[in-house]
Amino acid sequence: MKEQFTFQTEVNQLMNLIINTFYSNKDIFIRELISNSSDALDKFKHFNLHNDLKIDNQHKYEIIIDIDSENKILRILDSGIGMTKDEVIQNIGTIAKSGTKELIDDINSLIGQFGVGFYSAFLVSERVKLITKSYQDPNTYKWESDAKNEYTISTLDTQYTFGDYKLTQGTVIECHLKEDCEYILDKDKLKEIIKTHSQFIGYPIILDKTPLNTEKPIWTKNQTDISQNEANELYKRLTNSQTTPLCFKQISGQGIVDYTGMLFLPERVSEFQKNTNIKLYVRKVFVTDKNVLFCPEWLNFITGLIDTDDLPLNVSREMLQETKVTSILKKAVLNKSIDMLKSMMNENEKYNKIYDTYHKNFKIGVFEEENCRERIADLLMFKSFKSPETKITFDQYIENNPNQNTIYFMTGENVSNCMISPFMKRFKKRNIDVLIMTDPVDEYVMTRLISYKNKKFECITKGDVILDEDEKVAVENLQSEHKTFCDEVKKMYPNDFIDVKITNKIDETYPCIITSHVFGLSANMENVLKFQTLSDDKSTSLMNKRILEINVENKIMKTIMKDVQKQKHLLNIVVNTALIYSGFNVLNSTDFTNQLLNIVKVNLDIDQECDNNITIVSSSDSDMNQND
Repeated sequence: MKEQFTFQTEVNQLMNLIINTFYSNKDIFIRELISNSSDALDKFKHFNLHNDLKIDNQHKYEIIIDIDSENKILRILDSGIGMTKDEVIQNIGTIAKSGTKELIDDINSLIGQFGVGFYSAFLVSERVKLITKSYQDPNTYKWESDAKNEYTISTLDTQYTFGDYKLTQGTVIECHLKEDCEYILDKDKLKEIIKTHSQFIGYPIILDKTPLNTEKPIWTKNQTDISQNEANELYKRLTNSQTTPLCFKQISGQGIVDYTGMLFLPERVSEFQKNTNIKLYVRKVFVTDKNVLFCPEWLNFITGLIDTDDLPLNVSREMLQETKVTSILKKAVLNKSIDMLKSMMNENEKYNKIYDTYHKNFKIGVFEEENCRERIADLLMFKSFKSPETKITFDQYIENNPNQNTIYFMTGENVSNCMISPFMKRFKKRNIDVLIMTDPVDEYVMTRLISYKNKKFECITKGDVILDEDEKVAVENLQSEHKTFCDEVKKMYPNDFIDVKITNKIDETYPCIITSHVFGLSANMENVLKFQTLSDDKSTSLMNKRILEINVENKIMKTIMKDVQKQKHLLNIVVNTALIYSGFNVLNSTDFTNQLLNIVKVNLDIDQECDNNITIVSSSDSDMNQND
């Protein structure tokens, strides 16, 4: 007996909505139907356990795929719980029942419903038949439709068979394929789709009597129960790589969202695809690998998967972006990845290799991640004047300097230049270690990393770096004593220095030094910005926040101070020289060069009149600050 039912008028609109909202890839229908089959097997196993049917040992829990190329039919069969007639109407008719307009108005109510996944079959099928036999019902039922105007439900008079198979328990879905979807009947293509989306389903998926999903979801085990070989094989499967990861971590969490997963650290940057590293599985079924959903960009080198039961299979990427579940999973990937990286810090040789490969990512993470900035900063390492060959962490710096409340650092082009810098001599004399940062990105990082474990950071080339109270008092007294001289020099350089003051940063070797305002740019940062074509006006103005610091203990400066107006040209040479050894460019390269050549001539007793027409001209002088 066949019963005919008419779809509600809104069903076509609803079908379009389902297809266009949830499924941009037609091949997804296989994932959906296999997942439904897996659910049916779960239900039957649960039913058996609670009703003591005593058939568990004889019953084969499996999913069978049948290719009928002659009739252009793809069959997906499970030996699960099956459905009674009422259950067919309730489950398969979910989106075909009355009131579909309300469902259209509230699309979220569709997510996770059985009917939504089942109707994905119409992505590739011009007609779909569902044949089902429940353990609780002696009859076999067939549901059939082309999803246009009507569907039918009938009771079969004979046992359903195809090939050698006879349906005694479970459900068969027949997809009568559209002409442009017959490629799905290609065995290799079908295997590829199934292995991509359903390789970790808990029941055998059989095609031509061969199981397709032999791998187990090892991420559901405890870390200690996962062998390195198992982890390596999963990594190779996820990345299509023949190499092994540097390390791995099994992750899990319970609470608002329950999840398990595995994270891997690739050996080389070239081994990963940045946008598809973290794969989302729902109940061990692959859903998406859109990396941006579950991993911040700076961490895009981490590879792995995360599996949860708290999302529906047929949720779209757009809806994923809006869910609280996604936010929790992204935070989990972030924190667990940091934990994995930190666990490698105990293996010095291996971590040095990791750091050499991914240090820029770590630094960008410190810059971007406000909520866990200090945890990421744990990963950073730098050389220092006490450790010029081996990088040390911030924790090691603090451990080596237990009485300091400040972490001192200096930025520069390379370690060698920083080691001989006039700024460094003062700290070497006091045996105070200084971290040396030579990566251009370090400048940006340190604008965000103000402190670490209650220890403030201080750049030794910027602001007032006071090492003790006695030094502070002494500098203040000298500043008061020589205020008139400092004011006079400042008037000579109105556009070049925001302040002129007495220094405590250098020994008597140097007549003066150029520093930056505490909120200005260091010499190294100025050089970094000059190589960036997109430097803005704000950056340019910050470059002008330089401070000329006078060393009153230096013999040259003492002489100049006796009559600064008379020694104006010598002061200019001294100041430009200080700019060079402080890391800046000179104020006017032409004037400075000619002044130096004149000094050479005087010392060599060369007749000035013979060379009075010789002038050094620089094409970049128009961009330099001019001094009277």
